[in-house]
Amino acid sequence: MILKERKIPLLIRKLEALLRRLPPLHPKIPLINEDLNKRIAGYKGEASIDFHLDFLDIKGLFIFHNLSM
Repeated sequence: MILKERKIPLLIRKLEALLRRLPPLHPKIPLINEDLNKRIAGYKGEASIDFHLDFLDIKGLFIFHNLSM
């Protein structure tokens, strides 16, 4: 059972906002796009695992995402 849902990471949201604000011909856009695409791929991979973990029906199994101890 997933008790704390996964959210889109703050860094992905920041990179998306940065791309919206940069001029179209800015020299760093390709690097930012590359980094953003890698991070989105990682997030989607984690989200796909969550889909499968959600079907586990093990008594006493609790999943907390982004938990710091």
